[in-house]
Amino acid sequence: MASPAAISALRSALACPIDWPSITGLDWAPAFLELEWLRTMDAGCPEREASEFSWQLDLTPNGFAASTDAELEHVCAVLNRARPTAEKAYRLGIGRLARLHFLAPRDHEQGKHACGGRSREEIMTHTIRGPSRFFFEFEASDLRVAFWLCLITLFDPYDDPALFDTIWDPDAPSPGIYDNLTAAEHKARATIWLNLHSAHQHRLALDIASVVGATKGNSTDCMALDVHFDTSVVHAYPISRDEAVRIMGDPMLVVMDNYIRRNFK
Repeated sequence: MASPAAISALRSALACPIDWPSITGLDWAPAFLELEWLRTMDAGCPEREASEFSWQLDLTPNGFAASTDAELEHVCAVLNRARPTAEKAYRLGIGRLARLHFLAPRDHEQGKHACGGRSREEIMTHTIRGPSRFFFEFEASDLRVAFWLCLITLFDPYDDPALFDTIWDPDAPSPGIYDNLTAAEHKARATIWLNLHSAHQHRLALDIASVVGATKGNSTDCMALDVHFDTSVVHAYPISRDEAVRIMGDPMLVVMDNYIRRNFK
């Protein structure tokens, strides 16, 4: 059996280069970010897949019964040679999400969508001809958590390592692969995944399941998150449900859980 030191060296060689828990504000690294790191590492490992060793570590955290220190030293050497190229590719791809910073409504375009101390009645009237506005103030940290929980909701169906590669193919035959996704739902998610890697900007929509603001004189439970990768900024504003469905596609509209609703009220 390999020694604890050899196992520790293997963990270091496999470790994701981005500290996602500190980036996301959550207590864990979302599975899709870790799986994408292993997929990127796999592309640079000509002998055996990095993900294979990671899965073995998950299954046998105290060591590899069939591996010796010498064998794991060789594995670590292969992984460490692949790391620089893999890390560069990862940071240019999904890793660019780590550079995003989030703006509270009051900090975006001079508070264009912020409530600004107005009553709900004033906001409803103002939005008939003016921009949409939130009914309450919230912080950039709340928007950050909403953004990440939105992505986790979208990509949780792909947390099986054996199926993760299909997230890169919008035309993959989803029925029979994901029991809970139709082909259309898979295509929408995979398209978002590709945009997060390469688009200059992307727009997401959330249904908070609680009134969040007003647009065109009507109250709404929905808001858009505009992600600008050129400036690494994310900001939000209320939108109608019809607009949210147009952005995400029915039934792709994301409904946030109670954690988010507690922050947006």
